[in-house]
Amino acid sequence: MTHVQNLIIAENEGECRLDRYLKRQFPKLKQGQIEKWLRLGQLRVDGKRVKAGLRLQPGQVIRIPPLIKELEATPAPQNPRDMPLTGKEQALIRNTVLYQDEDIIVINKPYGLAVQGGTKTFLHIDRLLEAFSEKDGQMPRLVHRIDKNTSGLLLLAKTLAASRFLTKAFYERKVHKTYWALVVGKPEKLSGQIKVPIAKLSGQNGEKMAVALENGLEATTVYRVLQHDHNSGLTLLELKPQTGRTHQLRVHCGILNTPILGDGKYGGAKAHPFHNRTKMHLHAYKIEFPSVNGEIKSFNAPLPEHMVETLKSIGFLNRIG
Repeated sequence: MTHVQNLIIAENEGECRLDRYLKRQFPKLKQGQIEKWLRLGQLRVDGKRVKAGLRLQPGQVIRIPPLIKELEATPAPQNPRDMPLTGKEQALIRNTVLYQDEDIIVINKPYGLAVQGGTKTFLHIDRLLEAFSEKDGQMPRLVHRIDKNTSGLLLLAKTLAASRFLTKAFYERKVHKTYWALVVGKPEKLSGQIKVPIAKLSGQNGEKMAVALENGLEATTVYRVLQHDHNSGLTLLELKPQTGRTHQLRVHCGILNTPILGDGKYGGAKAHPFHNRTKMHLHAYKIEFPSVNGEIKSFNAPLPEHMVETLKSIGFLNRIG
């Protein structure tokens, strides 16, 4: 291609980042080249200078500089984030699917798998969604997130309409989530509500969420004790977040003086009572939400292997429903 090209964003292509859209259109295009075009003003959207993370909207026009032919002649990128999914990676994400229809996919995210990528994170849910790509290039969209070391239910939208509907449902707090957490210690009250504002603060151990009475955002969690084991001192809590703040449940468990087992970031040494670096025991167990067609859908996710082993070791699996 030796001339400027204008690409029009179709109805089913909206809400995608500009850089990701371009890499789908031109698989050998590197992030550095995109950033260079943007700096020089050679790559524009609707005639305006933009950033790589711009969320595209249907009907917008992208101006592509006359350099694609040269790029198509270069070797394929070796950066893992730009490589096509391997068969193993496709199997990994497909094996997490609990349910899907024309609008949504519900998956049981494994412990340790990030939802979105970072500087050194190449294997993540957002990239793996390519495994569900349709013939027209449309892929599912993330509508919410859970922590890398939290396992459990994650809801994906298969269409732009479903994405907008579910995003609104989350905003209006019509989506209800239930988590199970195995914590160290036992709350003074067997059930209750934690309602304190939290914000990201800097400290000796880097940035993390903490109580911030003056400038924090509202964070509310309803909890109840499901089981307590006197011998190990561990308690199985049911947690129902009423808001969706970053690390909210981890902070709130700390406020109860019952840190989540394995959560050294928020629980320190107390989160590792058996003197080992165990995995964090927090699982997104249940989700209930309205569907596009008006039906209320509800799903439960099986516990991860490390939580099953711990619960078996203290006899909880025989006593919980």
